[in-house]
Amino acid sequence: MRRFSLRAAAFALIFFSFLGPAFCEPECAPRNYHTQALVKRAIDGDTLILRDGRRLRLIGIDAPEIGYDGGPSQPFSRAAQEALQSALGGATIGVRYDKRAQDRYGRGLAHIFSAPLGNVQAWLLRHGLALRLTLPPNLGFLSCYMRAESEARLARRGIWALPAYQPLQADAMDRNISGFKLIWGRISSWRNTRYGVYIGLGPHLTLKIARSDLAHFRAEDIPMWVGHQALARGRVYRIRARYRIRIHHPIDLAIQGL
Repeated sequence: MRRFSLRAAAFALIFFSFLGPAFCEPECAPRNYHTQALVKRAIDGDTLILRDGRRLRLIGIDAPEIGYDGGPSQPFSRAAQEALQSALGGATIGVRYDKRAQDRYGRGLAHIFSAPLGNVQAWLLRHGLALRLTLPPNLGFLSCYMRAESEARLARRGIWALPAYQPLQADAMDRNISGFKLIWGRISSWRNTRYGVYIGLGPHLTLKIARSDLAHFRAEDIPMWVGHQALARGRVYRIRARYRIRIHHPIDLAIQGL
């Protein structure tokens, strides 16, 4: 019964996307494509297998994970995969690469476009089927993806209706926190090391800006962040007794009052 409802939700998303104009405003539209490709199938909500066997990972988004080998699937993971499969399976897509064209797993990295959907990443974000994921140096269409995700979040579509995706106070973090989180708190400290800058947000969380990402920040402003409230977003992991989020780009750390 659950699988039927997810499938119905996926087809409903496809249907309603055809009722209005494609989400391809100027900030979401490419100047040109680097190439075109024929899609064989979607293996999840952010990865395609092309007809020639290549895997293509969609830049700028992160869809909920499908569980394999008996592992649990995250909410909306099947809906995202089925929506992408229904829209693009067997279709020709426009492919635009960014500064880095492959990831460490050998998958191609690209922004993709189709006639019915326009910018596919923006379409998924707009329907709450994926998160915005900002990983330099691939920063193309960033304002488009920000706006699409904000629209879904304000409307509480898809994943944004779930408690796990609502902002969490840094002071209220417990021992069971993991995965993507929005965390709100006061910046208490900062320190500069050879590995990067480490920022204390509340009593249990450290934000890390790696040395390789510091070029995207105004380093001289970082000491002035202390004492200000901030909203950080990213995947929480644990280093010894503290939680950590890696901040790759200023867009993922909103400082109140600055």
